[in-house]
Amino acid sequence: MHTRPGYAALALLLSLLVQVGSASAAGDTIQGTLTVNGKTRLLKYVYVTRATDPEKPRVAYLIILASDAEVPAGSRLPPALMDLAKRGQIHAVRVIWKEGTDSLTATPLHGDVEGSGTPTVGGAMIDLRAYNEKRLTAQINSKPLGQIWHFNATLEAAVAPVTLTKDDVAEPVPIVPETTDVERDTRVEASDGDTLAMKRTLGRLGFAATDVGFLQAVNEASPEAVRLFLKLGMSASTVAEGMPLLMSAVLHCTTDPVESRVAIIKALVAAKAKVDVADENGSTPLLWSVNPTCPAEVAGALIAAGANVNVKAKGGATPMMMAKVYNRADIIKLLQAAGAKP
Repeated sequence: MHTRPGYAALALLLSLLVQVGSASAAGDTIQGTLTVNGKTRLLKYVYVTRATDPEKPRVAYLIILASDAEVPAGSRLPPALMDLAKRGQIHAVRVIWKEGTDSLTATPLHGDVEGSGTPTVGGAMIDLRAYNEKRLTAQINSKPLGQIWHFNATLEAAVAPVTLTKDDVAEPVPIVPETTDVERDTRVEASDGDTLAMKRTLGRLGFAATDVGFLQAVNEASPEAVRLFLKLGMSASTVAEGMPLLMSAVLHCTTDPVESRVAIIKALVAAKAKVDVADENGSTPLLWSVNPTCPAEVAGALIAAGANVNVKAKGGATPMMMAKVYNRADIIKLLQAAGAKP
């Protein structure tokens, strides 16, 4: 969830509203951790509320407070939470989801975090496994985008109705600071030997520095991000969510922007991706590249990297057979030059 909500006007209108807190219900459970600078604390207490806007009855916010220590009912608003965190009495995270949207904020509450108490966007995810106005089952976690704090928790808790306050809709900031295009380009060049800088750049591009993030960069046609993943030392033969990156890149070779997709395929091949990786039907990237609209240079790059030009899928299809079916004279020529059987 990446959308940044426009909270400022709403916060001003609701500045005089008072939130009514309630005690955590019996049976609430949470299993999770909050890690700051490599030091991990167990999250043992969870408090869930649903804040509604009296000016806009259809607008509601789900608020999750996860803490390593019990938080009194009168201390669950941001100002009091910040004070508790500053004094080291709690180490917590507060996640707010605007119902029905992609708006999600996460606020660290920890004395060792610069900006503790500041809502952030772009660095958290929520999986609503079961939710109604009375009870919530969910998983919340942060994305590893270069920040020093991370959290992950699975929880089940009662949902208490409250009234929205100005603190609940405070203006958030990006979890990774935004920069101008010039600053970003400079940072990318400067990051060639700086792992943290590269991860932060990936974060600004919208990708976590994980295998799944790498796959997303391939699928979303971001050559810049793919280059950074490779510079981070991630393998071009990475398999994420059961899909080899090169296979996925070739499967998307007909989708705009085609030039970016071709550049990604060439980058993966140059980084020694396994070119003959096969799917469940025995089809390889080369076989998938032979279709009516995939640029011939994709097949050319795979062939140049040593792809088996005579590979057979389980049904017996070969690249040459497919090229003839689709009347791809350009690919037929490449296959013949590489010694493919008629």
